[in-house]
Amino acid sequence: MTERAASSPRGAGSLADALARVPAELKTEPRWVCWRREERGGKTTKLPVCAANGRMARSTDPATWVAFEEAVAAVGRWRCDGVGFVFGPDRAFTGLDLDHVISDGALDPAYRWVVEEAGTYTEVSPSGDGLHLIFRGAKPDWAQRSRKGQPGGRVVEMYDHDRYFTVTGNVFEGRASLASNPDVVERAYRTWIEPERAAAQPTLSAAATRGPDASMDDEALLGRMYASRSGDAIRALMAGDCSAQGGDRSAADMALCSHLAFWCAGDAARMDRIFRRSGLMRDKWDSRRGGTTYGAQTIERAIEGCSEFYRPRERRADRPSRSVRPSRVNDKNMCSTAAPDTDGGCSPDEEAPDFETAPSVEGWFVDARGRLWVRGRDGELSRSVTSTAPWVAADLVDVDTGDVRALVRVTVPGGTRERALDREVLLNQSKVIGALAPLGANVSSANAKDVVRYLTDVERRYGWARPRARSVVHLGWADGPLSAFMPYDLGAGGVRFDPSPDEAVKARPFMEPAGTLAAWVEGVAPARAASMAFRCVLAASFASPLVSLLGVQTFIVYLWGRSRSGKTPTLKAAGSVWGDPTEGADSYFRTFADTPKSIVRAAALLHDIPVIIDELQSKGAVGGQAGKRQVVEDLLYSLSLG
Repeated sequence: MTERAASSPRGAGSLADALARVPAELKTEPRWVCWRREERGGKTTKLPVCAANGRMARSTDPATWVAFEEAVAAVGRWRCDGVGFVFGPDRAFTGLDLDHVISDGALDPAYRWVVEEAGTYTEVSPSGDGLHLIFRGAKPDWAQRSRKGQPGGRVVEMYDHDRYFTVTGNVFEGRASLASNPDVVERAYRTWIEPERAAAQPTLSAAATRGPDASMDDEALLGRMYASRSGDAIRALMAGDCSAQGGDRSAADMALCSHLAFWCAGDAARMDRIFRRSGLMRDKWDSRRGGTTYGAQTIERAIEGCSEFYRPRERRADRPSRSVRPSRVNDKNMCSTAAPDTDGGCSPDEEAPDFETAPSVEGWFVDARGRLWVRGRDGELSRSVTSTAPWVAADLVDVDTGDVRALVRVTVPGGTRERALDREVLLNQSKVIGALAPLGANVSSANAKDVVRYLTDVERRYGWARPRARSVVHLGWADGPLSAFMPYDLGAGGVRFDPSPDEAVKARPFMEPAGTLAAWVEGVAPARAASMAFRCVLAASFASPLVSLLGVQTFIVYLWGRSRSGKTPTLKAAGSVWGDPTEGADSYFRTFADTPKSIVRAAALLHDIPVIIDELQSKGAVGGQAGKRQVVEDLLYSLSLG
């Protein structure tokens, strides 16, 4: 298939044939457009065209995208040159565009590594001198740029949203499978788009202590290398075969050194020793390059690009720990662990993880930077799943109901974040995305299945050893009268406060203190002195936590009066005892315009803290003042029934 044939106007049948090798996962996404070459300002541009109406499509407007088959069928109708794939707002895919990197059919050696290591769908662009690589997953969260010029007139671009790629189906070197590889995406970004960030990449020191020990000689190590998934490729390179690199011996040097960097755990001397045994060894290896040699430079680049080192199975317990910010789970509010599960779980004598970081488990590996990998039976890391591995740090036992939820944590740029989730969420791909993505986790439709499988395998293996914490989902007394009072006594009495994500928003007005007691007393003094109603409502606010303590019936204080008589300021003053009453209807300060159901839910969250409702929004009630009074009385009656 020629490049021109893949991108020139044609009938739907021939175009579909040209695009036959595009991954099915991309074809099933309804985010396709047509495209047409046009001259604008003396330059050729590729204009996106909506397949539905022939008008200009927009990469920011899903209404202008269609299914793959519809886009292919519309190419001839609108006299377009091909089809394109849009990177949408869900950032489920990332595209890497390498312009002008192919000359006379050969790929520039400086860009060979990304093709070799990406392991994802790669095709020749319509120009014939560029490459498009498409990955599952998004760019790094911190990556803000998208384009940068390179030496020799080359250009590198990377997008995960609001852009589209032309798609030709002209697969490069047989790389037709879509994959997720966030580490290669990050390295490409650091290398070409924002190289100043390269200095911020963690250094890989003390490599030898994490890799094979001296008792494993080179022959034994080579044996393991040949037995791995990449064994055939390594054996070919050791034999001097560079056909997989298009005959480019420099690219083959780098490919072999990249394998050696992993298997030798960054031991440069050992890498050099094994390379010299290969069929790639030649005089160039020792040729001078300033104060160093070509071989030393190649080894150094390979080590810098290696994100994880091989460790024999017997030494995997030596994984270095990561420091994370302190959390509310600690010794004083942890219960004893449950009995071990003997159905496929750990033995009680087996050392369990500390749950301060995401644990590795058979079939999965979490590296020191918190990235989750799939690990084969031979110990080799076959592919990366996510750069932010989530884990269950503790089981949360509800003090009131006995129900058990999961305290899920994820380490993202800036620290470790956590959220209490129902356990069923961890078994559902779409729910996992909705629960973890807001925390900054790299979880999407592209990797959610693997994330759920990882969490399930960890649960099966180590669930018995996980710590337990007593928890409540409401404010007020945590464990009966005179116990810890939430949220002001967080951590006291061995009880945590873990509302649902929705309720956590409503609890915000109570979480941050403001002002001083002396200033508050001084501020309310004039109103207390002037108004009996003010004193009554204020006393009721302070009395609210005493209701359960004394075992008396819940009571309601209702203010009725003319407009501008001070009712709303009185209610806000009463609310200020416990939190910020100005948050609005979605938080503490409610109105009668809210539905009875939402007010009851608010009362359940507040528990021993008074519910404050302003009748302001009922002024439009049918029937004037009489209707207004009826609205209020109906709601009060509903509340009195619980």
